Amino acid sequence: MNKTEILETIEWALFSERVNEYDALLSGDKETSWLYDASAAGQIKIAHQLLGSRYYHQINKLAETVARKAFSESVNKRQQRLQAAL
Repeated sequence: MNKTEILETIEWALFSERVNEYDALLSGDKETSWLYDASAAGQIKIAHQLLGSRYYHQINKLAETVARKAFSESVNKRQQRLQAAL
């Protein structure tokens, strides 16, 4: 697995964790949200260990971008659920 593939894999794994985290947070389940946050933080640490210091800023930027996309996805899903319930 090359470094680009590692970054892509981490991106999708982080996205999944962050969507679950924000879904839990928006539904009021703080404990589950915290668990997903801790898991995402662990994945970021693993990425730093796998890719080394040359990729430090790229990994952090990726994590921030993924968090924004995941939050948007969670909000959109929640709005759709609320609209469907009406």
